Amino acid sequence: RPVLVADHPVATHLFRIAQEAVNNAVKHARPRRIRLVLRTAGGRVVLGIKDDGIGLRAPHRARKGIGLHIMHHRAHAIEGTLAVMRLPRRGTEVVCSVPQPPAEPKAGPPARIK
Repeated sequence: RPVLVADHPVATHLFRIAQEAVNNAVKHARPRRIRLVLRTAGGRVVLGIKDDGIGLRAPHRARKGIGLHIMHHRAHAIEGTLAVMRLPRRGTEVVCSVPQPPAEPKAGPPARIK
């Protein structure tokens, strides 16, 4: 079932988080598959990105890149949480959960994707 995120800033931040997670997977993990899911659960919009690549390296190394910091910043900007987890067998999962915005968009011009 499609998930509509009518709040343009929220939609833009979720899009950019997904974009960065996919970019990181392609650049660093050499995955065969990347799966993106957008769903609602318990009054929240949940974005999940999962790959079957080599997984995260040591935690200290993962913190050196700016991409993860930006994803955390974007999640925080829309009152959300972001979790980045190494999967037990192979791969990485990124989950961003934000409060579900109202069905009607906020007043003002639509956000532009930069």
